[in-house]
Parts: sequence; structure tokens; C-alpha cells
Amino acid sequence: MSHNRNAKMGEMRTACFRRVEQILNAVKIAGAPVTVTRLKKMLTIGKERNCSAVCMMLHFPVYQSSLKTTCNHAYPKRRKTAQTTGSVDYFHPGKKLSCTKSNLPMELLRNVGGNSSLDPLENERGAAAILRTLDGVKQVVRRNAEVVRTFAERLQENFLAGSLLSGADVMHAGSAYEGLSVKPKTDFDVIVVLALQELAGGFEVIRDESMFFMLKTNTGYVNAETLQKRLFRELTECVEKTRVNGATVRCRDGLASLDVEIETASDTISVDLSPQIPVRSWGRCPDLINLSNLPRCLQRYIHVLNRNGSPVMFFSPAVPGRHKNGHLCNVSFSMLEKRFLRENTKIRDMVRLVKATAVCQEWKENYGLKSFHIKRVAVKYSDELEGETLWSGYKLLLRKLLEELTRTDTFDGFFLRDQVIYKKKPEKVDRLMKEIKQVLTWSSGALLTAWEEHAKRA
Repeated sequence: MSHNRNAKMGEMRTACFRRVEQILNAVKIAGAPVTVTRLKKMLTIGKERNCSAVCMMLHFPVYQSSLKTTCNHAYPKRRKTAQTTGSVDYFHPGKKLSCTKSNLPMELLRNVGGNSSLDPLENERGAAAILRTLDGVKQVVRRNAEVVRTFAERLQENFLAGSLLSGADVMHAGSAYEGLSVKPKTDFDVIVVLALQELAGGFEVIRDESMFFMLKTNTGYVNAETLQKRLFRELTECVEKTRVNGATVRCRDGLASLDVEIETASDTISVDLSPQIPVRSWGRCPDLINLSNLPRCLQRYIHVLNRNGSPVMFFSPAVPGRHKNGHLCNVSFSMLEKRFLRENTKIRDMVRLVKATAVCQEWKENYGLKSFHIKRVAVKYSDELEGETLWSGYKLLLRKLLEELTRTDTFDGFFLRDQVIYKKKPEKVDRLMKEIKQVLTWSSGALLTAWEEHAKRA
């Protein structure tokens, strides 16, 4: 604390205690007068004819802007948030910390900084209020989802017999169908589930040294790059034939999907149209984690899928970008994540709060952090998140993101061993970690304010 404030502490305590005494002297509990005894730094409050007593101490809030270096450690300037000073004690239920020349433990970060709140219930109520604010986008999302559903149904009608798309089905994925939308312009993913004749006799999945995959049939490896070009060409022809009332539909090739835009009178809806090869058994893909290590709801779901012969995972023909091997494919678990989030609504809401934080802090634009990464970390640590309340689970999920980055500078793919799903320059990772640490000091009120300011800018 500043020397000024320290010098006046005694006067402040005396004035506060005097006022408390005045109030309590007029109070009776169950007909018995209350007695007040003033000690040096506390009041002892009891009632006559009863031996019970309460000790009252005064704790003054400490804000980041008021912290100065007054301990013996060699810090020539003000310390960053979450570092203690020699003249300040930080209090937490059941704990008391003084300066130890180290950062506060992660679980105590929320009580440090100008935006923090000491009332957990207040934060829980605030978190619920933020979700209600985010729910304001549902009407627009549902309206656009209906347009996308109509588009997908009519697209499927144009799949020609004898083509690569013959017999293909369509499935929906993405934030709009996972309940994760935080803004009207959300993600719509349409998966074209292929029924390729060349794979009808079965195929082997081989993991390449690049850590991507190759599909091998009796006649050799599937040339994924060539397959993708043919699929995109056929899909483009189908999209151009597809009509949606009151809308204009256009498309262009993307890296792993066909980028479709559906322009209506009120909005332009973006759809990722992705042709994918289904795999109908968990054991078909090498290096998957053990089924018993998945969240229990996903274990049950995969058993049902296996029994019904339904897709468990998908392979996208051709790896986006830099890989020269034309045989490479990428693997997707999007439908498993969709199922997980639908069954675990509390964890889904934690993910929504983190996603809202990432949006208003522009973590995707600045650091490449996507909702995909947040979802994958939430699935990985779901057993820990399940026992948390909404706000504490939100903070725990942020800490798990931070722990993953601290340990490896990336995020673990979880479903697949040694899968890197986030790779950025070290300086970007460092800046993202710094911002996550700062957000960990926020109260729910601070998050709501940040979101409202973002909404005004948007």
C-alpha cells in the first residue's frame, strides 16, 4: 500500500470501530443486549447471558493500481498482477498468504486485481447473466440454421448416381449445432459423408511419419489430393444446381472444404461444406487413446455407433496446406464433440464463457485460438470440470488452457496420441498466456463489461 494509506490505517480502523459500536449498542438479540469490547485490531462482539462471541476484523480491499514494491525483494518497479508485496496480505477462504517472492497459486488469482470479486455467489450469478446475454443470438442462429438445413437437403437431391457423391449422406456440425454460438455470425459445418465404391471393400488406416494418415486399399494407397479435387468439382456442380427460396448460393474451393455463401435478404450465411470418409469402428485408426480414457458419455455413444454401424470419426481427403505427400488425410472427431457438448450442458456453458472471452479479447485474430481448441481441452479435462460450478469451471478451463501452453506451447489433440492441434510462434504463445493470466483475475462483472464493449465495437 502507499505510505499515505498506511499512515491513516489506524485512524480508519478507529473510526469504523466507533461506528460499529454505536450501531451494536442499540441492538438486542433474543432480548439480550449486545456487548462490544474493542481490542487493538478487532472487536469482540457477544451478548449478555451467553458465552458466545464473534470477533470482527476490518479488511480493506487492495487494488492492482495501489500495489507498490515495499518488501525486501529487488523489484525496481510496480509488480504485475498476482504478485504479492511485503505490506499486503491476501485473504482467501481458509487461507492467508504473505509475500514469498513468487506468484500467487493459480486458484487464488481471481481475488487479485481491480476487477476481482470476493463473493463466489456474485460471480456465479454474473456468469448466468452473461449466458442470458449470449442467448440473445439464438433467434438469428436458428433462423440461419433452418436455411442451411434446407440447402443441405436440396444439395443431397443433386448427388448423381454413378458419381463420387452417389449414396452420400449429410450431417451437421459446428458451433450452431453444439449450442456454442456467441454471436449471430456463427459456424455452420455440413459434412458430406461419402460412400465411395473404391473403399467399399475395406481399407487400412496408416499413420505417416508426418503424423497425418494414409488410406490403403487392396489396389494401393488412395491419392487423397486427387480425390479432393474430383470431389470439389462434383460438389461445385451440385451447389450451382441447388436453389434456396429467397437466397443466392455461391461457392469456392477452400483448403479442406468447399466455402459456401448463402445470401438471404437479411444475412450472408457461411457454410463449410466438407466431403469426408467415415470410419465406423474406434479401433480402425492407429494411435487413438484407449476407449476407457474417454469421458463416460462418449464411451457409451461410441458403443452405440459401433453397434449400429454408424460413423465414429471421419477422414478429410488431402491435408490442408504445406504437405507434399498427396496421399495424406486428416482425421476429424467433430461429431463426437457435438454429442459430448449436447450431453454435458454445464461444461458446454463453461466453453461458451471462454469462447465469449476469446471473442471479445480477439484471441482468434491475434493468436489463432479457435473454439475448436477450447472444446478439445474441455473434453480432455471433463472429469475435473464436471464437479465445478459454472464460474469456477470457467476459470478452471482457462487454467487448463494456460497449463497446456505452459507445458508444451501447444494443445494436446487428446483423441489421438502426439497430435499437435495448435502451433504458433513462441512470442505469440507468450502474449496469449499473459492475456489468459490477466483474464483469470476478472470477476464475472468484468467479463460482462468486456463483452458489452466488444458488442458496441462490433
